[in-house]
Amino acid sequence: MTKKLLIASAGAGKTHRIAEQCCQLADDNNRVLVITYTENNQKEIIAKYKSMGINKPENIVVKGWYTFLLEDLIRPYQASIFSKRIDTINFTSRNPHIRNGRTIRGTAEKVGSYYNSRHFLTSCQSKAHTEFLSKLATRICSVNVQKPIARLETIYQHIFIDEVQDLAGWDFDVLKAMVRMNTPITCVGDFRQTIYSTTSNPKQPSSNQQKLDAFTRLRFEVEHLAVSRRCIQSICDFADTLHEGEGYSETKSLVERVPVEFQDHQGIFVVPKSMHQEYLETYSPVILRSSIRSAQELNSMPIKKVNFGMSKGLGFDRTFVVPTQNILDFICGNKNAFDSGSTDKAKNNFYVACTRSRYSLAFLVENNNAENCIFPIWRG
Repeated sequence: MTKKLLIASAGAGKTHRIAEQCCQLADDNNRVLVITYTENNQKEIIAKYKSMGINKPENIVVKGWYTFLLEDLIRPYQASIFSKRIDTINFTSRNPHIRNGRTIRGTAEKVGSYYNSRHFLTSCQSKAHTEFLSKLATRICSVNVQKPIARLETIYQHIFIDEVQDLAGWDFDVLKAMVRMNTPITCVGDFRQTIYSTTSNPKQPSSNQQKLDAFTRLRFEVEHLAVSRRCIQSICDFADTLHEGEGYSETKSLVERVPVEFQDHQGIFVVPKSMHQEYLETYSPVILRSSIRSAQELNSMPIKKVNFGMSKGLGFDRTFVVPTQNILDFICGNKNAFDSGSTDKAKNNFYVACTRSRYSLAFLVENNNAENCIFPIWRG
């Protein structure tokens, strides 16, 4: 019974590793389930294993987390709680029971001793709220004495759960039920890249450290894939300082050679605002920003712009970061710049932004603040 947590640094090639292991297992006549959060990642995994010359692709099933919960755990046994078939999912980004800051009457989890459909489902009773989908799966597993988990064990010989940093709260109750199986489970992710979540207001575990502690309690064997096939070493070193002291291994760059066209400008720099136009025209970096409202004067420039969150999973030769106040404080030497936040999201967003660039990472700063930063000033 193998339960493994692979903590992969940004740019480590985790998708390649998952796809490679899936191919080996599938070609050995094992049925494999791969679960991941985003549609883009599902497409990437499918494209990757198909490109590897797999002989038996029919043995690999790729699903989103919500689809997995509905199809594999909830729907086969839902009649034990709700008689009407749940056809599909109602995607929610907030608690559907809250309106104008107040809880809607009649949406409690139970009415007497019975589970309340209004808690878990839309008014038509055929769509399940994503906000409570893991909770519903947990309740159904409990009512049916773990039969959904036993069924899962008969179908798949190995289960991969990718992007596990996005799981929270009730998702870990589902995971707690799954680890009782003899089926090997490999979880893959990087908690430093937690910027999405399967629920808007999760119970614990919700922070990076709480999630790591939860995997420890579930007795997952932890392996660190602390390498980057994307970033040069100086960028890896700086990105590591963001979560220093949190138990992550130092990231080793596997970039052995910088192409000639990038050798004259590589590493990390600050760019004074008076020089930013010249810098952008010289190097054509991708602009990374917290939102479209950041540095709006750059919006008219014909250069690719990507918000921090949307850059996740992408890689660029050069990037130009428009810093938030927290980021500015950090690059000016304040290592506690993110400590005041109620969650890890701001720090994780910055980690994602830092690890997009292959060869150069630059920060836009006011002229009078450039000297305060810990990085060299680009002067043209």
